Amino acid sequence: MCRPADTSEEAERLQLEIWRAMSADQKLRLVFEWSDLARATFEAGIRERHPDYTADEVRMARIRHELGDELFQRVYPGERLLQP
Repeated sequence: MCRPADTSEEAERLQLEIWRAMSADQKLRLVFEWSDLARATFEAGIRERHPDYTADEVRMARIRHELGDELFQRVYPGERLLQP
């Protein structure tokens, strides 16, 4: 794993120790939290670029981005292709 430029060796070592000490359940919960954070951050960007979108339109624009156009249109036939 490549250490980020803004992270010291000591900080990286400590972080790895913490992760290794976590149970599988704790690690899984952390993954879900990070996933939720990434989704919220992406949706915030959509809202900033498209302040006229409703909450549902923001969600659909995110889903379109995640699935790609072909799969999105198969899963949500007739749904508008909103720009993320």
